[in-house]
Amino acid sequence: MQNYLPNDADDALVRACRDVFEKGESLGHDTTRGSSKELLGYSTGMANPLARIGIKGRALNTVGAIARFVWLIAGSDRLEDIAYYESRVRSFSDDELSVPGSSYGRRLFNSSPGTNQIAGVVAELRRDPDSRRAAAVVWLPEDAVRESRDIPCTFGLFFHVRGGGLVMTTVMRSNNAVTLLPYNFFEFSMLGEIVATEVGVPFLRYVHWAASMHVFDKMESDRAKIADTDAPESKTMPSMPPGDAMARVQKLAVFEAKIRNAAMAEELAPLAAQAREELGEYWVDLFEVLYAYVLAKHGLRDEARATCQGLAPHFRSGAEAVIEKVLGPDPVAGDDFGDALFDLEDLDTLNRTPTVAESVQRAADSSRDFDWLISILRDEQTADAPVTVDELLQVRTTLGHLDFTLAARDGAQSEMTRNAVVEVLRELRRSN
Repeated sequence: MQNYLPNDADDALVRACRDVFEKGESLGHDTTRGSSKELLGYSTGMANPLARIGIKGRALNTVGAIARFVWLIAGSDRLEDIAYYESRVRSFSDDELSVPGSSYGRRLFNSSPGTNQIAGVVAELRRDPDSRRAAAVVWLPEDAVRESRDIPCTFGLFFHVRGGGLVMTTVMRSNNAVTLLPYNFFEFSMLGEIVATEVGVPFLRYVHWAASMHVFDKMESDRAKIADTDAPESKTMPSMPPGDAMARVQKLAVFEAKIRNAAMAEELAPLAAQAREELGEYWVDLFEVLYAYVLAKHGLRDEARATCQGLAPHFRSGAEAVIEKVLGPDPVAGDDFGDALFDLEDLDTLNRTPTVAESVQRAADSSRDFDWLISILRDEQTADAPVTVDELLQVRTTLGHLDFTLAARDGAQSEMTRNAVVEVLRELRRSN
């Protein structure tokens, strides 16, 4: 029996961060992530499962949250489908093609041809609302023995119709309270509401149980900031429209794939118009968040910002910073020389002076190296794990010792790949 359930996502997050610190057991040094504090058998959740967007304890990145949810609905395990929004996931792939464990949608909707566990859950609850068999599993027997960078944190899901509405329970093998709990609340409670809507009952509450709820010591400053929140607050989403939630969200996943894979910026506006016509207001609100991000990735600054300003209020605050980060600083209005480092009339003089010309070329090569390296490390960093200047310099020095060049040039050493740069960063962090 559930004795106490936090009211909303922010309340649950703040309580989890306090509980782990005050009651958790300290664990020794993990070879990859360091020491941590942990609570075993930790239960939390949301009494109001629609209040799933935290804004004070830790503002939810709504771009990342919606992208994860749509990726889940798509039943995908393709790395690039989710790395487009969160590049850190690349470090969890074993083959640079797929995400073997955290691809919950693949395991729930398409673990094998014709095996849609969520459709089975809905059918079971329609057949027998009192059923105890409406369950879906993420964990597989092979996860207990296989070697991989990515073993699923989620074990399984349970759905019960009790007291006139749906109660959903998620069981986690392992849960990081600071980094993943807010996203798990969002994606799984959205899935729970879809099931409730398909069954035709209200979504009463969301229960979240973790065999290990933990926080790594290196995240202590983030944990403390969350735990010190005086008045947790979450934004409540409107209720999901009844009738065809599963069909609509699957269509959302189709439109997301189309805009993400659009080769030309000119393709985006017609796709957005079609999505707005076909999805319905509730699902369009989710689409617009991802559309603003895609516009930003295409460098359409005005369009991205205008779309962001028009987002539903419960999504906008968690998306604005992400969109602005993708856009970067506004270009500075300059002269006709564009990006030229020197006045054009001086170039002939420089080129007639061999030692100066060679120095300029070396500086330009080095600049390209750093620009390319910075672009990769910027994609890798998050609010939880920012890449520092020291790390940038250490990575560059390490690559130099390995006799690699970053930006490809004729006659240069072997070219370094993006994945190799990320691996060097991970190795440096493990050793520090």
